[in-house]
Amino acid sequence: MTTHYTDSKGNPVEIATMPYPHLKSAHRKAIGTEERKHEASDSYTNPAREAEIDAMKAEIDRRDAAYAEQQADAIDAGEGFRPR
Repeated sequence: MTTHYTDSKGNPVEIATMPYPHLKSAHRKAIGTEERKHEASDSYTNPAREAEIDAMKAEIDRRDAAYAEQQADAIDAGEGFRPR
C-alpha cells in the first residue's frame, strides 16, 4: 500500500502524518489535476498517482470514522457533540 504522496514540489510526504486539513486539500487537488490530465488525453493514466489518491482517501475515511466514533462515545458519556 502507498504510504507517501509526492507534493507539488516533488517531495515525498507521509500521508498518515499529514494534518487533516492539508490531507483533504492535497486529496482534492490531486483528483483535480488527474481529471484535467485525463480530459486532455483520453489515454492518460498514472497508476502511481492513482495509488496516492486512493491512499489519501483511505486515510481520510479512517480519520472520519475515528472522529465519528469519538463523537458517539462523547454523546454516550453525556458530553455532547463537539464540532470539528
